[in-house]
Amino acid sequence: MRGIYWKEMPGYQKLNKLDNHNSLPDFLWTGKTKMNCLSHAMGQSLEDAYAHHIQRLVIVGNYVILTLYTGIF
Repeated sequence: MRGIYWKEMPGYQKLNKLDNHNSLPDFLWTGKTKMNCLSHAMGQSLEDAYAHHIQRLVIVGNYVILTLYTGIF
């Protein structure tokens, strides 16, 4: 993925194929949330610049999918 961003920037930054205009929740950048599983998953990514695929896909990914489909975002 990083290579795609390097290759396609700066134009890639302005693409919005899904026409999304909602901001991501602050805790995805800070890890500060009362949701313990998300706090740990995001915290490890922020602390170590690494997270196992279970954390990335199952915990963070499922949260994002669930909130997108329920309109919480």
